[in-house]
Amino acid sequence: MINLKSHKIICQQFPIKETGLTIIEMVIAIAIISIIASVGIPRLQGMFHSNRVAALANEFIGNLNLARSEAVRRSERVVLCVSVDGQTCATEGSWDQGWIIFVDPKANNTVEQDDQLLRIRGPLDNNVKMVGNTNVQRSITFLANGAVAGIGTGTITLCSHKQGIELRLIRTGRMRSERTTCS
Repeated sequence: MINLKSHKIICQQFPIKETGLTIIEMVIAIAIISIIASVGIPRLQGMFHSNRVAALANEFIGNLNLARSEAVRRSERVVLCVSVDGQTCATEGSWDQGWIIFVDPKANNTVEQDDQLLRIRGPLDNNVKMVGNTNVQRSITFLANGAVAGIGTGTITLCSHKQGIELRLIRTGRMRSERTTCS
C-alpha cells in the first residue's frame, strides 16, 4: 500500500520540471538555422570547388615535374600528352580527357611498342575543364636538358564552377600558376 503523504513530500522535494521548446521558440530556431545555412552553404561550395581545382592543378604540375625530371635523368625526350585510352596520344580533345607520360627516344611524339609509359591519368570529372592554348593544346615535350621543345610560352587553364587556375609553362620547363575566374 502506498503512503500518499510520503509520496507528496518526495514530489515537493524533487519537483518534475518540464523542459522543451514552445512552437514559437522552435520556429525562431529554424529561421535562424535557415538564415545561417543560406549564407554559409554557397561559401562552402565555392571553397570546395576552389580546393578541388587547386588539387587538380597541383596534380598536373606534379606530372609536369615528373616528365621534366625523367627527361633530365634519362637524357632523353619525355612527352606528356592528352590521351583518351591511356596508351596513345589523342589527336583531338583537351587535357580533361586524361593524359599519359612516356619516354620518346625516337623523338616522334608517338607511343611505340618499346617506349616506356611512366604515368597514366584517366579523365577528369565532368564538371572540370582543362584546356591548353595552341602551344600546349595536346602535348608537352621535355628535352634532355629539361627545356620544353618548340614553345615560347604555353598556358593551360583548369576550371570548375567558375573557379580556375591558369598554368603558364615557359620554354625552360618552369611552371607558374595563378588563380583566375572562369565563365
